[in-house]
Amino acid sequence: MPKLIFYEQFRLEKSSFSRYPLVPSFRETLHKVEFCSDSSFVVSLLTFGTGGRFGRLSAPLAQKLVDHAVSSGIKVFDTGFEYCSGASQKLLFKSLSRHLYADTCDIKLSTKFRLPLHFGELIENVNDTLSLLPSRGYIDTLFLWGPSIADLTNSFIWDELNMLKQSGKIMRYGVNTHDHVVLSHLHESQKNICLDDIMLDYNLLQLDRKILINSFANSGVKVWAGTALCQGYLNQSLFDMVRRTRSFSYLARALFNPSTFRFLAPARKLRNFIRFNFPQYCESIPLSFVLQNPSVSFVPVGMLSCSSINSNLQILSNLVPVDILETVSSWARLNCQVRD
Repeated sequence: MPKLIFYEQFRLEKSSFSRYPLVPSFRETLHKVEFCSDSSFVVSLLTFGTGGRFGRLSAPLAQKLVDHAVSSGIKVFDTGFEYCSGASQKLLFKSLSRHLYADTCDIKLSTKFRLPLHFGELIENVNDTLSLLPSRGYIDTLFLWGPSIADLTNSFIWDELNMLKQSGKIMRYGVNTHDHVVLSHLHESQKNICLDDIMLDYNLLQLDRKILINSFANSGVKVWAGTALCQGYLNQSLFDMVRRTRSFSYLARALFNPSTFRFLAPARKLRNFIRFNFPQYCESIPLSFVLQNPSVSFVPVGMLSCSSINSNLQILSNLVPVDILETVSSWARLNCQVRD
């Protein structure tokens, strides 16, 4: 690995950090989700994300995590129909059942269905999902997961989505993709494809995506910014992550999935820069960067322990000062971007 060079303009005296005011507490900021172009400070909604690993938790542990998240103020939960062969979605909905029965329930649920699907399969999958939510009867947001452009040209998919929406079984629908070609197609086809929501990857290594994000938000589309890199490689090395989580799926995905492998070296470079210049913010800069983008409405984060929930809420209640984020993003733009 080449020796990193850190320029003097990126050095800040520790005493200078005291000049930056703290943001409001997380209970004040947690629900400021509406996009507002003239707002000086808009915080995205922290979302409890469940991937495949959540489906392998014990029922008591999953219940403990969900109860802690709800009591801490988290109201949006994201999962997927196929995560852990369906176990993640079932476990999440079961853990949420006691909260969904409450008269004052304001919890939002989103899930995803992988494409391609055959005619009628989407409706069947939605009905199967709703059978897990007897007290609910609807899904707040349904995402088409990982579609190709060819998948998106199948008119019956959009007909079924609109049918589900008109019947009240789903409130909103969107697309979850990290493919820049598909994102560009959706952006160019907004007049023909009326999305409510879009979910994509966004982090300090993909700053060019801000243009797309702003355009979607200005068109009224809610943007969900996935944080796999924010919470992962930008905070710790791949091997530290594997050692901490004891999940070798991270190692396999990073080393053998080309779309993930290409982030490893740039992430290491940025991680070292942040640790060298802003050591007290090294754990919070990646997530703070996404949370403070006013065009992002929801930020799904994987949370597999009460301590990780508390840590993310602590970041939300003490967001990194904007001046520091601007310094880091300016350096990242020049030194370690991953181009689509």
